[in-house]
Amino acid sequence: AVGQDLIPNEEYVVKLAKGIKDIDGIYLTDTLKIPFVVSDERKTDKSVVENFETAGKLSVDAAQSKMVSTSSVVSSSATRLFGTYSYNLKCSFTDKTGGEVVYKVNSPSITVRNDSVMGLHIYGDLSGNELYLMFTSQNDTKFIKLDSIHYGFWKFAEVALNELNPQVDYQFTGFKIVQTSAPLSNVGNLFIDNLLVYSNIASSVSSQKVK
Repeated sequence: AVGQDLIPNEEYVVKLAKGIKDIDGIYLTDTLKIPFVVSDERKTDKSVVENFETAGKLSVDAAQSKMVSTSSVVSSSATRLFGTYSYNLKCSFTDKTGGEVVYKVNSPSITVRNDSVMGLHIYGDLSGNELYLMFTSQNDTKFIKLDSIHYGFWKFAEVALNELNPQVDYQFTGFKIVQTSAPLSNVGNLFIDNLLVYSNIASSVSSQKVK
């Protein structure tokens, strides 16, 4: 029923009907069916390094963004998984592919190395766009892909940071949304909650449950 929570371990299908159109008037030529299995995505056994309860931790970095029409980051109390607030990352792009928007950490304080693992709770927007993590050490900046956003529900995504140079301390300095050529990729509307850092990647990741 409308307004009720989905049931963990049950199968559901998101259907986007043929004929709907985006803000540019482009029609969806075939009905998209996105099956998924519900799971409880809340991870509470790892170290929380950012809970997104305080506003102003992130801001749009226009200098590192491209082909962006609009972009913003605000606190949200309506769509959250922990506490009182999450962060809502919104953007729209000027073309059908190739756009990027960077949300920078205003006061970096999270230190990681290449043997660290980072995990994030994400409420997806079905856009198919990709979410990257940004890390900086002196003059070296690296972007590591966290997830492709093909879902419209809460998911815990994690990635081992072994692409970072060994024995070097990096600061976590932001997120980047990279636009793909997916049907709904012209806009982004993500929610993020509890960011975690830990040492060993989980043996079973939630993406294996998505059909």
